[in-house]
Amino acid sequence: MKTEIILACARAFNVPTSRLKGFARDGGAREARFALYSALHQRGHSYSSIGLMLDRHHSTVLHGVREANKLAAQCPDFAAKVAELVALRPKHVYTEELGA
Repeated sequence: MKTEIILACARAFNVPTSRLKGFARDGGAREARFALYSALHQRGHSYSSIGLMLDRHHSTVLHGVREANKLAAQCPDFAAKVAELVALRPKHVYTEELGA
């Protein structure tokens, strides 16, 4: 599921996943990364677990979530994109077959 949300975020903000997962601050990558942090946090992930997923320190994620909250308050389009990421459901549901 984490791969799907990363791809969805990259599409929503029109940035390549490499820039989303990288350290670029220009071209919308910074805002997209903040949106990803915020969406993952709203979905119940801790700052530490998000940091582990994306190779960031938990304090970096905390800062990003705070910045995302500021951006969402100022820009309805940004807030809508974050809400879409939060609501994203997996396309494939994996279940185990019950043995007889």
